[in-house]
Amino acid sequence: MGQATRFSDIFLLLAGVVLATDLMVGLLTQIRVLNVAAEDIM
Repeated sequence: MGQATRFSDIFLLLAGVVLATDLMVGLLTQIRVLNVAAEDIM
């Protein structure tokens, strides 16, 4: 097993971009699902 003692700056930047993108996709999907559910109730 490898152990990391320090991450490079580019890795942290890339990880932040990937996590932010994943968060946005998740939130937009949740909003879309809630809107569809609200339409089905009506």
